[in-house]
Amino acid sequence: MSRSEHIFILVLMINTVISVIYLLFGVIFHRKNERGENQRLSWVIKAFCMAICPVVGPLFFLVSVLIRVIFFRSTVDLGDVMFSKKRVESHVSADVERETNLVPIEEALTVSDQSQMRQLMLNVIKGDIDDSLASVALALNSEDSETSHYAASVLSKALNDFRMNVRKLSQEMEKEPENWQELGVLLLEYMNRTLAQKVFTEVEQLYFVGVMADTGEKLYHGEVQARAAKEQERIKFSGEEGSLDPLKEESWEEYGEEDWEDETEEEEVSEEEKNSLTARHIAQIAQRLMEIKHYEEAEVWCGRAMELFPNQVDSFRCRMQYYFEIHDQKHFLETLDQLKGSKVVVDNEMLEMIRMFS
Repeated sequence: MSRSEHIFILVLMINTVISVIYLLFGVIFHRKNERGENQRLSWVIKAFCMAICPVVGPLFFLVSVLIRVIFFRSTVDLGDVMFSKKRVESHVSADVERETNLVPIEEALTVSDQSQMRQLMLNVIKGDIDDSLASVALALNSEDSETSHYAASVLSKALNDFRMNVRKLSQEMEKEPENWQELGVLLLEYMNRTLAQKVFTEVEQLYFVGVMADTGEKLYHGEVQARAAKEQERIKFSGEEGSLDPLKEESWEEYGEEDWEDETEEEEVSEEEKNSLTARHIAQIAQRLMEIKHYEEAEVWCGRAMELFPNQVDSFRCRMQYYFEIHDQKHFLETLDQLKGSKVVVDNEMLEMIRMFS
């Protein structure tokens, strides 16, 4: 062997010895760091790197240790730093000037001074405008180009978010069949909030109302099937069709018919709490259909409201609103007589509708 080969083998041996000593030193004497964390794996990895990278590996770790000792020897003062996971409730004073300048958008558009109108418009759109999209749309016709630009930007963003959220919820209903009912009700309420303001073009309004009606259709059939299954279970339990299970017969004789009705009512209340289809949702679907002149479909939904929820004010409101829209005074008065003969509590909105038609 030549002299250079002897030197190479010697360097490898020295490097291996250094790696082994480094590994033993770290594993035996440095099991944990200052924070109590296990550091054995770190020392093993460093020793392995030193073994497979002769000379370069040990020099790299040696230089890094020297740099840390020379330049970062002093400890950092963390006395003023708090790493607490406790929630901190900050109290920020109200912006009095901005709050006192909030006015309805309709009034803001009548201001002649363009600078004041722009500032008023900015104050309006800084807040929650989900329920004020129709008012923001009025600013699109403003003579001031900058004001109309503010309104167009905000309205465009809100409508894009609506399209994206509707698509996302619709896809989740298909991907999560076990949660389709809850997601469907959430989609109905979300869509109704925006569609009621009529800020879309006629084509888009027709499309989204169709999506809303399709979602309600699925929820309606699910509600009908659930009620039918519950009725079959009640009939089977009561023995009207003859139960083959003696345990069920004994339980029916033990509890009696009144107790069963009470349990059924409790189940219906729990279903309401689970975001199931309600008369209000059906009335909203019918209202959106009447707005786009789809009266035949709206009539179907009003009938479904009376079918599923015959003793709720929203069901009567749906039918009366339908007859009001098509100017059918005869059937409107007939529905009004049915309402008077029922135990349904009439709200202010229903009273206002009756006064208008009368």
